[in-house]
Amino acid sequence: MKKLLIILISISIFTLNISLTNAFSLPQVTFDNYAVKNQYIKFENLIEAKLWTIIANFSTENKSSLNTRLNTLKDLFIKLDRQVTLRNRKEGSYIITDLKKEIVSMIYFVKNAKNIQKINTTNNSIVNKNQVKLNEFASNSVYWDLMYYADYFEWRNTSNGNIFSQAYFSAAKCNVDLNKFIQVWSGNKSLIVKVNDRPNCERFPNLIDMTTTAFDYFSARYIWKAEWEYIELWTSLKDYYKMYFPTDIYNDEWIVLQNKTPNSYLLNETININWELTLPWREISLKIISPTGKNIVLTKQVDKYFSFSYPLEELWEYSVSFVWSSNTFKIYTLDDSLFSGKKFITQDITKISSPTITKEPLWKELNAYRIVLKWNNYNVAVITIGWKTYYYSWIGDIIIPENILNNTNEVNIRINSSKTITNFSHDFYTEPVAIFDWNVIMSK
Repeated sequence: MKKLLIILISISIFTLNISLTNAFSLPQVTFDNYAVKNQYIKFENLIEAKLWTIIANFSTENKSSLNTRLNTLKDLFIKLDRQVTLRNRKEGSYIITDLKKEIVSMIYFVKNAKNIQKINTTNNSIVNKNQVKLNEFASNSVYWDLMYYADYFEWRNTSNGNIFSQAYFSAAKCNVDLNKFIQVWSGNKSLIVKVNDRPNCERFPNLIDMTTTAFDYFSARYIWKAEWEYIELWTSLKDYYKMYFPTDIYNDEWIVLQNKTPNSYLLNETININWELTLPWREISLKIISPTGKNIVLTKQVDKYFSFSYPLEELWEYSVSFVWSSNTFKIYTLDDSLFSGKKFITQDITKISSPTITKEPLWKELNAYRIVLKWNNYNVAVITIGWKTYYYSWIGDIIIPENILNNTNEVNIRINSSKTITNFSHDFYTEPVAIFDWNVIMSK
């Protein structure tokens, strides 16, 4: 067990590849077992050596989040210390597995925050969106021409080595780094595409060549329009694709996807998947594996139409499949700080006096509250309970786990709403408007 713990910590932390400098410590704690104590000290020393350069520039919220993660790791070491003292190898191995998952989650968090900090210090147009009016980015935009790909290029390689498909939200453009996301505007509409290809830059230096999936949100085909506006945002991983899931992904299993379901979400957003069962009544179970390896199984009795909803509370890649199927698909949870350089416009959105709130099963013994909202808006529920604030969002209805609200404290729920022309939340392009604000005492 000691050897496994040493390998786990050493491999995980050294993947951070960050410079050595000042100290940042784990919470102090007393251990009974020398081996666990020694590994905890080594882990703390590695953090001191690897993290301080970055976290010194963290925002207050990022530092708070990192402290929460380190406290979670501390608690796991305490549990491990107890099981090692009792010589309980089985329980100890489970805790080591949890430690590995938490360390991987912390690494991703730090790397993600590092990339955001790098963007913020190298691009003057990208600033903290809480410090300026959101529609002040207009002066940083550039004007270009827009067209769309011919179907001839389907499944051919793009300039960055991706596979091209009209089903993706991607574009070819000169003078922008490959794998960069840009926000494209036409009049009062906007969406985000990934630049993974080049047009003929000698013949078409002033062109954004988009997939038809993206272009069709703006204009009828065969109509050339000039002076489209674009703004450079963040750089993605090479193999990341922004896309809707094919509606026939589970046709062989007699299940049909009912609407355009995106593969990308913002942190704490609710994934909501609507299906149609073409076989007789049966029990359906959907399996979700989180980025840290948590297994979530959502089960319900289904007649014909059904849906599954779940709040995505971890960053990066989830795996989703039906429990009996090896046919999986990936969904991605992104930090909204990646989109802080966007341009926004101001637009009125109708306020609501009292939203409909229903209660429904979520996972195992846990229920959830569903706030029923308008489906063509991106809605964010900001929930304040004492000194804690929670954020849950989606295009349309918002799902909030029951355990967040099940207490006797006073709760404030504020809902902000924005416009989007796609089902991707990160495409919202109007300045958020508070459409509902409510103080209530939640009873057990």
